Amino acid sequence: AQARSCAGGWRPRASARAGSVGAMVVRKLIGTVVSTSMQKSVSVNVRRMSPHPLYDVTIRRDKKYIAHDEAEMTSVGDHVEIAACRPLSKRKAFTVTRVLRPVAGGEPFDVVPLPPFERKPRPEREARLAARAQTKEAKMVNLRERRQREHLARQEAARARREAAGSSE
Repeated sequence: AQARSCAGGWRPRASARAGSVGAMVVRKLIGTVVSTSMQKSVSVNVRRMSPHPLYDVTIRRDKKYIAHDEAEMTSVGDHVEIAACRPLSKRKAFTVTRVLRPVAGGEPFDVVPLPPFERKPRPEREARLAARAQTKEAKMVNLRERRQREHLARQEAARARREAAGSSE
């Protein structure tokens, strides 16, 4: 790949410069078209799902990218693949490469089903969660025992006060 310079100062990554072997890695994203109100441009919402590092929940992160659509072939609701390119304007540095799943009534072309989301097995995380649950259960047992001891001590103190009050009369 040849290093080019333009108004935005765009250059290929270092792996593609200085006579390296192989093609440049192109960043590709999959998202949904949310707006087609611009000429030869579309707004694509890309959703990332990632597990929270501490809590057992999945976090959704959405980001909108402006992508170049030369043929104006997309409509709102289409699932598209966009690829990074040189900056075409201030906010536009992606181009629509193909329509993966057109919205109902759209003309299908180069249709590829989206890959299903599969959770990877993580035995170390499951072991850590099991250990945490055991620790929590042990703490609850200790708390119950301590509260029971305190309750018995209060009852014994009240009984002693009653006996002391009864014998002083």
